[in-house]
Formats: sequence, C-alpha cells, structure tokens
Amino acid sequence: MAITVTVIVQGGNKTSQTSTALGTVPTDYAIGSLILIAIAADNAGTSGVSSISTPTDTKGNTYSPIKTENRTSGSALDGVTVALYGSVLTAALLNADSDHLTLNFSPATLAKAYVLVNVAGSSGYAYATDNASGSGTTFTSNVSVSMGTGDLYFGVVGNESNNQPALDSDTSNGSWDGSLGGQSGGTGGDGTKMSVAVEYKITTGHGTQTLNAATGANTDWALVAGLFAPLLVPSEPKAHNYPQLLAH
Repeated sequence: MAITVTVIVQGGNKTSQTSTALGTVPTDYAIGSLILIAIAADNAGTSGVSSISTPTDTKGNTYSPIKTENRTSGSALDGVTVALYGSVLTAALLNADSDHLTLNFSPATLAKAYVLVNVAGSSGYAYATDNASGSGTTFTSNVSVSMGTGDLYFGVVGNESNNQPALDSDTSNGSWDGSLGGQSGGTGGDGTKMSVAVEYKITTGHGTQTLNAATGANTDWALVAGLFAPLLVPSEPKAHNYPQLLAH
C-alpha cells in the first residue's frame, strides 16, 4: 500500500499562549489514521529550554514525541525548538463533532509555527529518527539508515525567522514535496519570529537520504525527521525488516 500525505492544518501566530486551539478538522480521520504534528517555537523556558508540551485533541487520543531538537544560545527566546509528535488514532476525529487539535506550551510562548498532516498507507511506526541544529544560512542533515522503496522521509525544519526554509532540490530516489509550512507573522527582530517547513519524500529506490538547503535567513535553525515504512498487505512481499519504534 503506497504512502500518501495530506495536510490537516498549517500556520502560525505571534500570540503569547499556553495553548493554541486549531480549527475543526477539515474531514473525518478514522480509527487507525496516523496524525503527525510538526511544531517550531521559541525556546521560551528558563535558560532557553523547550516550551513545547504534548498536543491534545477533543477525543482524547494520545500524542507521543517522535523527536525533539532544541537549538539555544543559553537564554530564553534566543533559539528555536522543533518537535514532531505522532498518534495512531484510537478514537475517530469527526468534522461533524467539531473535533480539533490543540498545541500546548509551558510556559506561555510567543512565536510558533506548525504543520499537521494525515499519513495514510504507513505502518504507523517510525523505524528511525534524525535530528540536527545549527546557525547560519544553510541547514543540513544526513540519514544514516538505508531506506527502502516506498518509505517516507518526513523532515521538519524550523527557523528563527519569518523566512521559511527553502526546499531541498535533490532528486535522488525521488523528489521532495516542500509545499507545507507556516510562519508566526508579526514584526520585530528574528528573536520574536518563527517559521517551519515540512519537506517529505516517498522514496523510489533504496539508499540513504540527505536533507540540505538554505534557511532563508542567517539565524538559528533546528531539524527533526521520522522515517516510516509502508503498510504491507498479505499479498505484498516484505521489502525490508527494520526495527519498529512505536510512534505513539
């Protein structure tokens, strides 16, 4: 079964909040759906620690961290945290019930950006993760695990700026989709802004994968990624035997 990725909601804001309630889900998401939540936010905690807390939804599904990366210079608001959460739904999210998801922060956080997607046709598990961070005009990360044909590399790049990170241009084992992202908006220095870009690739061949491009600004950046294998049906041969890490 081929993996597909569809957006639920994307955006951002520059409002100091401990929670950000997102709009009603645009369509129904059945039990067993894999929901991925990508967040980039100010490192608003004491001494610049991450303020991102576990997301929630109106049906009480459990969202677990897949990977978090905190880029900080040692003081609050002087860096960026990126987090990827996932849940295989045990209760359906329904448009008719006005179901929605909520991002949570502790303490209250100003600049934030996010992308939420539904991933269909995956095993629901991240068999490997990746992370990197730095400062400058480019970002770079290398996946050490060899991916199989039809796997999903789901990368999240956060940048302490309203300039959204650029799309990786390589076409090795497939092309990137970099159409998903969000910005915090507002005015002020880069320390009060945030952007996030989701770049994903469904591989067309075996091999390792890099994610490298321009940040769009000479600022702090952070990157996390999850690697997902397709859901196998009984008639399909098993393409590889990765250790499975539960994403929720």
